[in-house]
Amino acid sequence: MNIKYLIGSIPILIMVIGIIFLKNAWAAILGYHAIVLLTIILSSERNFQILFKGFNPAYLFIFSIAGLTSGISIYILWPIVSNGVSMLSILETLGLSSFSFYIFSIYYTLTTPFLEEFFWRNILFSNSKKPVLTDCLFAAYHTIVLYQFIKIEWIIFSFIILSVTAWMWRLCKIKFNGLIIPIFSHFIADLSIIIATLFLLEL
Repeated sequence: MNIKYLIGSIPILIMVIGIIFLKNAWAAILGYHAIVLLTIILSSERNFQILFKGFNPAYLFIFSIAGLTSGISIYILWPIVSNGVSMLSILETLGLSSFSFYIFSIYYTLTTPFLEEFFWRNILFSNSKKPVLTDCLFAAYHTIVLYQFIKIEWIIFSFIILSVTAWMWRLCKIKFNGLIIPIFSHFIADLSIIIATLFLLEL
């Protein structure tokens, strides 16, 4: 097996342990980030300048608007896609009640775009312009989290969307030889999802 595929499978295992067995969002995200950081430390692909390269205003705008639709879609479609359990109840089950959720949101939003893009689109990078397995592995680890919130048919749909998103971010990295566009649009997507969650908690 390609070592990159093996490494890309570890986040799925971490999410299963953290979310399914421990039912602790902090354990899941910190365990995931620990694996990402360890991989970066041990990797020879530690060109951190790539994090801030690849700027193109047109592509940045398009990808950012696409990222913004993440939170908007969740908020609008929530009555349809939700598995029927209240958002507040799910978050409390995962150890994210009141103040803890706000701290988690800040940490997640500020760190994940940088760590994930460097991990998935640099350390585990493939220069193939076709979809590759790591694109699907990126999507797969997210579905472990989504399983707590939405119906199974929407998890499948989300898996497809996330796989395509990973592919598009990777193509963007290939085209501009940098990660600034994937990182910023990833940040916008994550921020919009957090904001949508906050609005849904008020319903």
